[in-house]
Amino acid sequence: MNEFEKIVEAIENEWEINTFKTIVEKEIPEQRFIVDGIIPTESICVLSGNPGLGKTWLLLQLCLDVSEGKNFLEKFPTKKTRVLLVDEERSQKETQRRLNLLGVKESDVLITNLQGIRIDIEENIDKLLKICEENGIGFIVFDSLRAMNTLNENDSKDSQIILNALKKFVRKGIGVLLSHHNRKETFMASKEPGQALRGSTALSGGITSHISLDKAELTKEGTELYLSHAKMNEGERIKPFRALFKELEGKITIEYLGEVEDEANKIGKAKEAILKLLAEKEMFNKEIVVALIPLYFAERTIIRAINELKEDEEVLIRKEGTKIFYNVKK
Repeated sequence: MNEFEKIVEAIENEWEINTFKTIVEKEIPEQRFIVDGIIPTESICVLSGNPGLGKTWLLLQLCLDVSEGKNFLEKFPTKKTRVLLVDEERSQKETQRRLNLLGVKESDVLITNLQGIRIDIEENIDKLLKICEENGIGFIVFDSLRAMNTLNENDSKDSQIILNALKKFVRKGIGVLLSHHNRKETFMASKEPGQALRGSTALSGGITSHISLDKAELTKEGTELYLSHAKMNEGERIKPFRALFKELEGKITIEYLGEVEDEANKIGKAKEAILKLLAEKEMFNKEIVVALIPLYFAERTIIRAINELKEDEEVLIRKEGTKIFYNVKK
């Protein structure tokens, strides 16, 4: 390293120190997003979920939409930028199959498949940075974290090594998205999406945004995906939402369905529907459940609504053998 290079390195490594006053008075640009409200630019973000729920399909759609500047899921505006997808989970053949199902004909998204890339190896990170700089990459997606490191993700020091490696992209103005798995569900495990991310809390604490794919439910229209915004350091979290994964005539589409109602609101609507049913005739538990499920009420929501109506004495109860019948006052 010559003297000029040493001076440049010293300047790049010099810390910027401000007072509270200078920060308050400083003109700082508004936070920009790669995906509006979800993935900030120059940040490390995570899309997590259990295996088989559809994370990779969402990642492929996201890469396509960002590279073209299209709204993600036809809902969330994106900042058009070049994308690199580093895929250590699937072969080129499987990626080709999925892209064909998505109807992809043209795209300048760059992709690597099963190249043995490890983000805990400095030489690999430097090589990826060079690729990003040479190709104008503004967004890099890693699928998945589990397949791309040899460290112990449950160890805080090892998790910090991973985060430090990824921050090299952020410092170059490149947004980072990781796919990762959620913890295995147990009786004692928290059901909160923010606590579901597998690995050390150093990992969940070090990322900017976390989208959790919580569940997938089969419907007559397709598969409904339920997503929640478990963490957001750069603004407010978006509300939980649903997306429909649908295959029609050999093509796959993923579309935004709308926000997920909170549980209290769903139970309230179920109670209204039950009272309307009982105003027409007396019914027992199973009949009520069978009548409301086609209206997209979950069975657990229906049962909770029935129990609340009983507790509030809004329904009349009549027992006949093992059956409990419900009615309303005329």
